[in-house]
Amino acid sequence: MKKLLGILVLGLLWCNTVFSVDSLSDGKKGTIKFESIPVVTLNQFLKGETKGDSVKISGKLKFPSKKWTGRRPAVVILHGGGGRSTNEEVWARGFRKIGIATFVLDSNSARGCRKQEKKVIICKNGYLHQGLGHIPDAYRALDLLSTHPLIDPNRIALMGFSIGGKAALYASVKRFQKMWGTPGLEFAAYVPFYPGCKTAFENDEIISDSPIRIFFGELDDFVSAELCQEYVNRLRKTGK
Repeated sequence: MKKLLGILVLGLLWCNTVFSVDSLSDGKKGTIKFESIPVVTLNQFLKGETKGDSVKISGKLKFPSKKWTGRRPAVVILHGGGGRSTNEEVWARGFRKIGIATFVLDSNSARGCRKQEKKVIICKNGYLHQGLGHIPDAYRALDLLSTHPLIDPNRIALMGFSIGGKAALYASVKRFQKMWGTPGLEFAAYVPFYPGCKTAFENDEIISDSPIRIFFGELDDFVSAELCQEYVNRLRKTGK
């Protein structure tokens, strides 16, 4: 009897284990683990370098309950410096209500994030890469979703908040796509919320042709909208 119970317990544990995957061709949903880069500094990111083993981050893939003909559009959602919160899920629920699948990433937990400040909670890693270290996470998520039989690979958007917003904005830069992304795959739209734009990067005006919409709070006194406006003005001069 004890042996049988032991086998049952092991079976239950096995069924609830979340394995790392490199394809969703089997239609998997729920919590999904996948490989991405280890913690990098901003300098390492800009050079396309990593140090150490890859890490297994996770995301929650959910589908709308309403019926849909054909493959669905989807959106990858990146959290801010403090990690996942109810904010991302509020947006995700809204998307699912209108028929869009959502993949909310957790870029912090697997990388040993620790809270450093009381008022503004930012993962220590955010200070190292200033948000750009989450761009490869977004690209890997795009790779995965593009293999899902229920998702249209040509209609996957990227949304992010704060540090995640910065990643969502600069994921549109062709230089970074070539360095960290998969050839032939690109997000259909980029939707950054209050990203930081204080740093100008080499060739950052050479960007995707996909639409980009940047959002800021009118009374936001923490992240400057003016710096992003300057970046937008530079982009417009190139015809974007």
